Amino acid sequence: SKATPWLGWETAFSVVSGGTYQGTPGFTYFFCKGWFSTPNKMILKASNVVYGTGPNSILKYTGATIGIDLGGTSGSPELTLNIQLRDFDIRSASGTIGLSVYNTSRLKVSNVSIYGVITDGDSETGWSTAGLSIWGNGVGYSVINFFDRVVSRQLAGDAVRFDVGPDNIENT
Repeated sequence: SKATPWLGWETAFSVVSGGTYQGTPGFTYFFCKGWFSTPNKMILKASNVVYGTGPNSILKYTGATIGIDLGGTSGSPELTLNIQLRDFDIRSASGTIGLSVYNTSRLKVSNVSIYGVITDGDSETGWSTAGLSIWGNGVGYSVINFFDRVVSRQLAGDAVRFDVGPDNIENT
């Protein structure tokens, strides 16, 4: 439940450093119905597939930065090739960006809602920069093949932000 969420589920991922967890390339992760709480950033890697059960699978991010980071290394999109994120709610009252997309290729995101509150009806304080941030630079890019039913609601910041980068056509 919201009051007693699942804790420690991040151990299915590899610890990177400083409370950051990343997926193992090629692994598929299934989340059942419930609330999953973490103060840690989740980084997905090549061919990670993450399935929830729709609005009944809720990631309660209690950290102060990015909830889910789909960020490759500049000039190396193969590190984030073929990621899928499906059927989730992402909620935070303290984070800056719900879903950050940088230097990816063949990304599929479907049925994901990003909320800037933990409880509906609360003041919007979470995701103070953006619910969804898509960005690149001179040697990095994001190729998004499929976004379906991705919603940002009740945010302190932007719903969608196309951030800095000379190769982001959306910025022109």
